[in-house]
Amino acid sequence: MFKKIILLAILPIISFSQTHTLKIGLKVGSSFSTTSAQEKMEGFNLNKEDKNIMNYPGVLLGLYIKSKEKEVKKLNILYSFQSELLYNQKGYKYSNNDLSYYRERFNYIELSPNFNVRKGKISLHTGAYYALLIGGKRLKYNEITGYSSYQYDSFTFSNIDYGINLGTSLKINKNMVLSIRYSRGMTSYSKDIESKNINYQLCLEYLFSQKK
Repeated sequence: MFKKIILLAILPIISFSQTHTLKIGLKVGSSFSTTSAQEKMEGFNLNKEDKNIMNYPGVLLGLYIKSKEKEVKKLNILYSFQSELLYNQKGYKYSNNDLSYYRERFNYIELSPNFNVRKGKISLHTGAYYALLIGGKRLKYNEITGYSSYQYDSFTFSNIDYGINLGTSLKINKNMVLSIRYSRGMTSYSKDIESKNINYQLCLEYLFSQKK
């Protein structure tokens, strides 16, 4: 199944590259995540109005390939395709008092094909992501008992996560781009409770080569 997902993700950029040069880049940043479980987990004192679920920062790191930009002259805009292979940490933090909390961490290998439209230095992009869970961890803290943790494996949760992307970016120079992205999961990562990943990304992208 994951092989089919990879093929689906890279097919647009492979087709586009038949007439355009591909460029390779590095993407580094932070991933701030939470969960939609607050809408379903009333029994756990988590509800839509609960302010105790907090975004949990993680690491985002990977490579991407980008097609050469092509111009739409009538609209004076440039468009391109970009496919990314990322290591992305997701999860959330929950606390309803000052004495204890717990944090969920999920580690994913993520493939993300996106369509970019640029005018001047500002770009908009949208696309999808397909992620494979490679493990995770729950960390509990209590002021009296201290820290304890439980290591997850890929069988604790659903192996595959997928969803949609929407973001914008600022072109700093010919090689560097600063990007912001919102991602929303379309499938539950938990096998027991309806819960989807919600992810915010702040990244610096660097193209290793830039041909005019």
